[in-house]
Amino acid sequence: MATPLGHISLVAEKEQLLSIKWLYSSDNSLKLEADEQGATSKVLEQAKSQLDQYFLGQRKIFDLSLSPAGTSFQQRVWHQIGKIPYGETASYKEIAEIIANKKMARAVGQAAKSNPLIIVIPCHRLVGHSGDLTGYSGGRPAKKYLLKLEAAFDNSV
Repeated sequence: MATPLGHISLVAEKEQLLSIKWLYSSDNSLKLEADEQGATSKVLEQAKSQLDQYFLGQRKIFDLSLSPAGTSFQQRVWHQIGKIPYGETASYKEIAEIIANKKMARAVGQAAKSNPLIIVIPCHRLVGHSGDLTGYSGGRPAKKYLLKLEAAFDNSV
């Protein structure tokens, strides 16, 4: 699927969305996956439609059947990240305090890095403790774009 930030891959099985990932190789060039290109299902069509709406500023909440694979800890982190409201941010430390303890902020960052459902599980809404932009699987420019789209980032910063 094409987005304003480049192409993403959507993967579903049995009407459950399993993965949304950036399609870049290690050298940041577009990576095309040949198997099952063009395959479709109801959940994939819904995901594409809702992502299009999101990028047009018409959708703030996703309503999709999700089934991300991960450890129990990752699942807890992703669930908590999913609670960060549109247009707001939270720090890794804040998420760590909610699910475990504040000393696990780095572990929260690692779980966010493993997020298999970019944008829908909004790890782009995670920022450093002082509010600074931190790493993101799509790169800092993509994170900044998404936060500006949601008006959660002041362009003057």
